[in-house]
Amino acid sequence: MFWPDFMSLIAKYYFSLVLLALSGAVEAKLQAEVAQVLRVVDGDSITVKVDQTNYRIRLAEIDAPEMDQAWGEESKAALQKKIENEEIKLEVIDVDRYGRLVARVFLGGRQINRELAEEGHAWVYLEYLRDNSLLIFEAKAKKKRLGLWAAEKPIAPWQWRKGKR
Repeated sequence: MFWPDFMSLIAKYYFSLVLLALSGAVEAKLQAEVAQVLRVVDGDSITVKVDQTNYRIRLAEIDAPEMDQAWGEESKAALQKKIENEEIKLEVIDVDRYGRLVARVFLGGRQINRELAEEGHAWVYLEYLRDNSLLIFEAKAKKKRLGLWAAEKPIAPWQWRKGKR
């Protein structure tokens, strides 16, 4: 019994290494290349094309309102206005549970994720936050009551999703 269990463990380990190497190669390629924005899905998700391959991208460290939530349409429209049909650069930092690449998006010298938080189109996603400076931009938007912060009691998307389940 020991030998088959050991071989199964080795196979799982090898498979994990192969997946890690492949995802690392994809991430490195995307960070080095220009990506063409094909579609803005919502306020924090896009589809891009690099060479001949399409990728689903989740904007890192922010969470925009859901499409059926207050400010969802406005958040999507703001992202469309910024990057739709543009060539962007991606800094991939993770892969989410849905297989989307999680990335910071850059257009010229601008970081789009930061702009969305600063303009009140998205919350800073504390659970996945790596860049604490985003909290300063979100606080400024709150203080000025910009975008979604104009509502009396805005509901964070993660709370909205929890209530829908």
